Amino acid sequence: MFRIKSLDIFFILFIFAVLLLGTWQVFRLNLKNNLISTLENNLKKNSIIFNEDIDKEYTKVLLKKKDLKSKIFLYHLNKGEIGFKVIVPYQVNSSLVVLVDKGWIRKDKIDLIKNTLLNEDVIEG
Repeated sequence: MFRIKSLDIFFILFIFAVLLLGTWQVFRLNLKNNLISTLENNLKKNSIIFNEDIDKEYTKVLLKKKDLKSKIFLYHLNKGEIGFKVIVPYQVNSSLVVLVDKGWIRKDKIDLIKNTLLNEDVIEG
């Protein structure tokens, strides 16, 4: 008569777990490939004017801004150097303000950005 040993149960569970993880990896690969193709297709398209109804991810937009004089500086380390992340608010309409990340600047160059007017009328990205 055939008797099931604990090693047999472990082996069956191990095979089941390996098959489950392999299937999950193939599923994730398909999701990533679809995401990459969607991203590439959207980046090839022309920019559209930003509005609140845009529900597409990774869509290039045009922002027409009203001038806000404020800038936001966030303390941030980058590759061991002290600096700031510069974020500029753009008022799109009376009820919507969008924060645009202008990038990172070293601490010793902060006076350059403080004295610079970031008065672009249209931003594309």
